[in-house]
Amino acid sequence: MQALPKGILTGLLFVLSGLPLIVYPAILMASVMSLAGGVSDNEPILLMVVVYSFLIGSLAYPLVYLTSLVGFFVGKDAQKKRLFVRLPFLYIGLCIVLLIIWMLLG
Repeated sequence: MQALPKGILTGLLFVLSGLPLIVYPAILMASVMSLAGGVSDNEPILLMVVVYSFLIGSLAYPLVYLTSLVGFFVGKDAQKKRLFVRLPFLYIGLCIVLLIIWMLLG
């Protein structure tokens, strides 16, 4: 089996990392409503930090995606371009880890 050319592989990776933006309007609405909701005084501080980190992190994903796109097309160094291709996946991974921690603490 023959490997894909780098340009096609990079384009596919950017398309894959952009797929979460399809459901972003629903994520935006849910995160804004959760951030606007009240906080009870008896919640552990670690849980609140994880919850707010996840909510703000999920709201910031379009900025991370756009930053990686701009950085990829503006950058000249091949190593930096590879970093910009991986950045959305790393960010989604971080959000998933925060969600898992939230589920374990809550």
